[in-house]
Amino acid sequence: MSIFDYVPENRAGRRAESRRLQQEAEAEAKYLARRDAAKRAAMEKIARNGITIDDLKREYERGRNESITEVSEYAMKMIYCGFALALKREFKFGAERVLRTLRAADQIILEELTTEDIIDRVSRELGITVRFDCKKGEELFDV
Repeated sequence: MSIFDYVPENRAGRRAESRRLQQEAEAEAKYLARRDAAKRAAMEKIARNGITIDDLKREYERGRNESITEVSEYAMKMIYCGFALALKREFKFGAERVLRTLRAADQIILEELTTEDIIDRVSRELGITVRFDCKKGEELFDV
């Protein structure tokens, strides 16, 4: 017998247990009713302003997509700038050679259909594997 199977031995104990269970059920029902009423009131307030749930969902998705685009553009600019500086520092490329290399890289990126395609191409043509499972401080590439 577990604590969940407890049944009082006498009639008074059973009545007390029954009242306690009924009170718990009533308290839960009141809580759920208050919660539902608060949700309805919030929805009515939003609707009075002419905003619907679909409007909120649509704006959320729009904002999310804009953020993803902005972050992607920022990341690409950072990668290109880092690549340009690496070409200058490692190979003494001047501005003209760096620009030609960046334009060529941009063209290759546009030609590939997916990220997986370009990763496979780097692996096939150079024997370099780009790792996505590395932790901070670990090498991003394997040869």
